[in-house]
Amino acid sequence: MTYTKQDLQQDLAAMGLTGTETILIHSSMKSIGAVEGGADTVLDALMEFFAEGLLLLPTHTWRFINEENRVSQFTAFCAARQARSSTVPP
Repeated sequence: MTYTKQDLQQDLAAMGLTGTETILIHSSMKSIGAVEGGADTVLDALMEFFAEGLLLLPTHTWRFINEENRVSQFTAFCAARQARSSTVPP
């Protein structure tokens, strides 16, 4: 199945979201699947849907990953922090 912008927005609404929330979304194109128009469509869908809310999209930099701060340590830190600070809908 290839998702469209409308499909993505309908899925957000089906989760009970209204578009007025403050929401942080961390995802990957691989986890979403095939999308007509690719990442641009995903961003358009999110920005349009949450136009009356606050949409937060984290960015990550590899600048801080080095011999002392390996990816495995960084990943473990992020996973532990996320477990303490977020909830995942059922």
